[in-house]
Amino acid sequence: MANGESVTERAERARKALDALHQLPPPDPHAHLRAILLEQKRLGYQKLNIDRQGLNGHDASLIESLAYINAGEVTPKAIRWLWPGRIATGKVSLIVGDPGLGKSQVCASLASVVTNGGSWPVDRTPCEQGAVIILSAEDDPEDTIRPRLDAAGAMVQHVYILQAVKYESDTQKGERGFDLAKDAAKLGLLGAELAGKGVPVRLIVIDPVSAYLGIADSHKNAEVRALLTPLSLVAQQRQCAILLVSHLNKSQTSSALMRVQGSVAFSAAARAVWGVTKDPQNEQRRLFMPMKNNIGKDDSGLAYQIESYRLDAPPSEPGADLDPIDTSRVMWEPDIVRMHLDDAFGNGPADERNSKREAADFLRSVLADGRVLSTELQRDCEGAGHSWATIRRVAQGIGVKTEREGFGPKGRWYWSIPPTA
Repeated sequence: MANGESVTERAERARKALDALHQLPPPDPHAHLRAILLEQKRLGYQKLNIDRQGLNGHDASLIESLAYINAGEVTPKAIRWLWPGRIATGKVSLIVGDPGLGKSQVCASLASVVTNGGSWPVDRTPCEQGAVIILSAEDDPEDTIRPRLDAAGAMVQHVYILQAVKYESDTQKGERGFDLAKDAAKLGLLGAELAGKGVPVRLIVIDPVSAYLGIADSHKNAEVRALLTPLSLVAQQRQCAILLVSHLNKSQTSSALMRVQGSVAFSAAARAVWGVTKDPQNEQRRLFMPMKNNIGKDDSGLAYQIESYRLDAPPSEPGADLDPIDTSRVMWEPDIVRMHLDDAFGNGPADERNSKREAADFLRSVLADGRVLSTELQRDCEGAGHSWATIRRVAQGIGVKTEREGFGPKGRWYWSIPPTA
């Protein structure tokens, strides 16, 4: 026998080895993770991404695990829209622009469409009627928000203006400001409460979002994302659109999207970002342009002007003398606007912007007396030192219309500009 052992002796040795194996403690299911911890400690890592408490013992219930779903178990569904192609329900969107351009008036206009179940500007698609919640840190409800809603034609009984968060305990009672870090879920509860009154919330406006960040740093991505994630959940759960209002920074060299004030997390988290700016060619005209649209088309914008509006004096007690109320409202233009985003927001070198302004002035002068044949217009523009590519780009911004006459080789294109453009 090998090693001088008999068959009986070898069998006995094997039995003893098997008995000894059965008496060993159960294997540590986290041995490989413990090895990672020891290696990180040896390398001097201070921040570990593994749950130490769970690894110090053998209780696997203390170990954090990943939640996942198999893609085959996901039921596909279409995007639901508040404003088709522009603002989705169940999502967070963003409106940005410099102060004084009418962002809040735009929000009042949107509130009017929603509360009336009206039609959206330009494309005239219908909107499902619903309620609107407004958080406004800059405008007074009595002398600004309500008059603007009235001027826009909103059904004000379906608009709710959030003013504060009430708190009460055994020792104290009072009100405090709304804080996204603490109170985002309360918006969902308010939405559920209002839905119980028969009109579900379709739109929540937070204007400006920077006023409701609490102690969070608006320039830190992680802190901003931590605030916006609960808002996204509210939008999903209540199937409403959440519209954040913000400002632009002063940079003229960054792309338009990178000019959103604060952390890039604002524009990254929003599914759509709409920018408000002055028309470079018309000081009174405002452009409402897509800066980003992850779930819809971003090839066209809208234009509007801010119109002064006077409301009649509200009903009062007999003998009271109340003055009419002066406010303003948005007047949307009937056609879409196609313009390069950086052209609309004035980004790029100053000499390039001047070139486009001069090209627009030249184009207006040439078309002032009526329509012009495209080939003749191109020849005149190039003769005046303007590139045809620049002319075509600025034409969209100043409202130039093109039309074709005839068919086939004999067809001709004409350019014209409406008298009000």
